[in-house]
Amino acid sequence: MIFDNEQNKNVALECKEFIKYLGILIDNNLSWRQHIDHITIKISQTIGLISKLQHLVPKHTPINIYLPRVAPYLSYGQARKSYLDKLLKLHKQALRFIYFSDPNQHASPLFSNAGILLLQFSYYEVTANLMYDTRHRNSPRNIQDLFQDISNFTPITPVKVTHSCCSDDRKTTPLSKCRMSQQKVIFPAESQFCAQ
Repeated sequence: MIFDNEQNKNVALECKEFIKYLGILIDNNLSWRQHIDHITIKISQTIGLISKLQHLVPKHTPINIYLPRVAPYLSYGQARKSYLDKLLKLHKQALRFIYFSDPNQHASPLFSNAGILLLQFSYYEVTANLMYDTRHRNSPRNIQDLFQDISNFTPITPVKVTHSCCSDDRKTTPLSKCRMSQQKVIFPAESQFCAQ
């Protein structure tokens, strides 16, 4: 229920299976299945176009078709890893058509030749760019507020932990320096530190 100012009463919200928001299909279970299916159709259409044109056009034309018509779908709206396999197969298929490769050939050299990141590495690129922008204060303020600036951080002196199960020569084990807010980590089982 939500209050509607125009009708001046509570109104029940309509339940939908999915909605489109900023070009991303978000379903009611947040599974990304609808979004991946939508992207799969769009990419498959472009792969069909590339496969039909690959013998009729110069070598650089299929990659020029790929870059604006496939790459944006793969880079915008990162989805869950479990649904990325379908997109990864299409990604590899597109590059195999562009470079006239055998369908069973390994795709890593093709990605390297095209200067394109594998789908799983594009996630790391997006994350690294966000962290860089956050560090240099170029990201939105609400994202910057999620992170603590540790440029003036003074590391803590290592802490000595004594274990009663150990012999005299192995009684102390220094904990490594840590930047997290919880500086001391206590392990419940002493057996993982020393053999009995």
